[in-house]
Amino acid sequence: WRFNTYFGRDTLLSIKLMMPILSKNAIETGLQSVLSRLNDSGEVAHEEAIGEYAIIENFKNSPQINSKPYFDYSMIDGNYLLPIITRDYLLNNNIKLEKAAMFLANQNEKGQTNGSSLVSNLVYIINQSQK
Repeated sequence: WRFNTYFGRDTLLSIKLMMPILSKNAIETGLQSVLSRLNDSGEVAHEEAIGEYAIIENFKNSPQINSKPYFDYSMIDGNYLLPIITRDYLLNNNIKLEKAAMFLANQNEKGQTNGSSLVSNLVYIINQSQK
């Protein structure tokens, strides 16, 4: 029950493993959920804390009671999985160019397009690779 929330890496690995049998809508929903939870640097959220746990985590940064979801960005593997799995979906899954363009132009929950969110992830990876 404690882990019945979003996990970025688990979402990405599940999409990759099940891609041959998932509907295109299911794949896009999973990818969009990851893209919606990127931080401003382009990192993939590892875990989403909600409810009481979010209040506890948010309280560490502010004395105000805040139940807004709290995202943990401590894992790095999701950052590198996202562009690979997105590429596999868009290029190796018989997706028509128009459908791929529509997915990338879709606005996610952060109000950004999936394409711009993906670019922020790619920029993050490039910056990390130069360190």
